[in-house]
Amino acid sequence: MNTDLIRQYRQYRKEGQPATVALSSARFHLAPPAYPWLAGFGPMDCKSAPAHGIIGPFEVRVWCERDDESRLGEDDATGVFTDTWSEGCIPTGGRTGNDYKWYRPSNYTLEHAYDDLRRRGMSKQEARHAYDRQVQEEMAEDRERTWWGVVATVSVGGIEVGQASLWGIDETPSYDPARYLRDVAEEVIAEAIHSAREAIPTTIADTMGAVADLHRAFTPTVSLVKGSA
Repeated sequence: MNTDLIRQYRQYRKEGQPATVALSSARFHLAPPAYPWLAGFGPMDCKSAPAHGIIGPFEVRVWCERDDESRLGEDDATGVFTDTWSEGCIPTGGRTGNDYKWYRPSNYTLEHAYDDLRRRGMSKQEARHAYDRQVQEEMAEDRERTWWGVVATVSVGGIEVGQASLWGIDETPSYDPARYLRDVAEEVIAEAIHSAREAIPTTIADTMGAVADLHRAFTPTVSLVKGSA
């Protein structure tokens, strides 16, 4: 194994991953991008400064955008901050940006976390303490959670002929999404190219029709008046 792979492997081992999983994770993390110009792709690649390159006949641009449509609590993995108490809520202590009174843990945590801890052999008291710590950690993560989307466009000769995007990719202080965002970028690029290949015949037909219309509009019409010959 090379030095970078060993370093990443040890990091995953420190995080508690089994040896085989840690090695697979390290290899995944260090795998080169499908396109060299995607190396280092991440949230800093915005619409005004996208990553870009050439794939076959296509000019490709890909970037990240903040996803303001995704919300906490829309899935089973995130909790939600609220001013309305319900079963399982804990007080926030007024430490959130919006000073919500309560935090309701994720559906998964509420329904399964305690039982999972008990199945690991913890006593009821140990499981309760571990559950409380887990909920506090999740609240801290959700407080800082943000979402991203990845957008790719495909052009030929300066004319956009394909686009694709994927949204709802979350980021927390303990999770850097850059590697995953790069994988998503490769997927949306492939989808955008596929849509471009399907759209090109129609685009060409529309362009040729527009050219023909312009030609007719600017071509003088010659009319023969009877008796002028």
